[in-house]
Amino acid sequence: MRVLFLCTGNTCRSPMAAALFSRLTGVEAESAGLCAVHGRPAAAHMQTLAEDNGLDLSNQKSRLLTNEMLDQADFIVCLSASHAMQIEAHAAHRKIRVLGGGIADPFGASLEVYKACVDEMRAALPALAKDLRSPCEIICAREEHLAAFAGLQREVFSQPASLERLRERFAVPHAHMYAALARDEIAGYISIDEIAGEAYVDDVAVFPAHQRQGVGSALLARAETGAILRGCEKICLEVRESSPARVLYAARGYREAGRRKNFYDAPKEDGILMELMVR
Repeated sequence: MRVLFLCTGNTCRSPMAAALFSRLTGVEAESAGLCAVHGRPAAAHMQTLAEDNGLDLSNQKSRLLTNEMLDQADFIVCLSASHAMQIEAHAAHRKIRVLGGGIADPFGASLEVYKACVDEMRAALPALAKDLRSPCEIICAREEHLAAFAGLQREVFSQPASLERLRERFAVPHAHMYAALARDEIAGYISIDEIAGEAYVDDVAVFPAHQRQGVGSALLARAETGAILRGCEKICLEVRESSPARVLYAARGYREAGRRKNFYDAPKEDGILMELMVR
């Protein structure tokens, strides 16, 4: 697997993220910058923090992103939404990720700001690793997939949507669905609505046989990328208070934003509103 991390100057975020990811996964990641000046060392604060984390960026030299790098990468992990938008015409969207919805640029700031940046990356990288290890291919859903989605609804939801309702949703221009394929069979799907710069995850569901394999995380990542590339600045979802999926969402950077009392039936339960702010 070839993973390429992208930031602006390739002296702060992307080299550190690549080093942290490589240690976490054992995958040798690379980094580059969209506006990099070739050959510059990693920022002094980032080198200090690398040492504190048992890493070494002393030999890091910045390099400018090329189309060849984009072509050769299996996954391109952007450190901000703007980076993803700048490369979308040159790379397949299925390869693009935005780490944690975007990591704030610490360039020129204090050591404490750099440390906060590193902490953000460390928190977001495990979910990314899980997503990239998913055995499924994530594709834009087709109408022929809807019957399988309806069957999945009946299997995992207490109040499943009908096939007719899914067809109605599929036909809405601002709604987007993605399917997870495992050996050409549906493993899961996600549905997301995008209106006025905000995206709302309607459903994310995975067949029990494919759960705990990174499929849900991969579906979320693909839907997030699509929403970001279409200009959404916030991604929202709602989940049962007792749902174990809250852990997945929190790991991807979603934060609790509100509560709806007794929103769910069968059984009656509060709904927790969560949101991911895009940067």
